[in-house]
Amino acid sequence: MKKTSSHEYEKEIYQILNYLEANQKYIGFHYSIYLISLYARDVMDDSLVSAEKMTGENGFYGRTATHFQKNNWRCVERGIRKLVNQIYLETPKEKYCEVFGTKKVTNKQFIEILRNHVIFGTVFGV
Repeated sequence: MKKTSSHEYEKEIYQILNYLEANQKYIGFHYSIYLISLYARDVMDDSLVSAEKMTGENGFYGRTATHFQKNNWRCVERGIRKLVNQIYLETPKEKYCEVFGTKKVTNKQFIEILRNHVIFGTVFGV
C-alpha cells in the first residue's frame, strides 16, 4: 500500500529509529523524523537531492528549522549529525550493519537510506 501522508512516513521513521535504539532525548531524533518524512513526500522517485536542495533556508534543513521554530538550518544539520553519531556509537553493531553497512554514515547517507526505506520498503528487522 502506497503511503499518502507525512504522518505515515513519520510513524515508519520513528519505528526505524527505535529499532536502531536511537536516543529520543536528542533533538536530532525529532528533526530526522520530520525532515526525512518531508523529503520522502516531496521526492517520490529514486533521484538524489543536490546539496543546495538539502541545505539553506529553502532546503529540507531550512524547512525543518522553520517547522521547529529555529532561526538557522545549521542547528538542524548539527542535531541530526549528533544523532547519527549516537546511533553509530551505541546501536548494537549487527543492527547498525543491517541498516547502514559497516562504515559510519554521513547525514546525507543517513537521510537517503531511511528515506529509501520508507518509499521503497527496504526490509530490515523493523
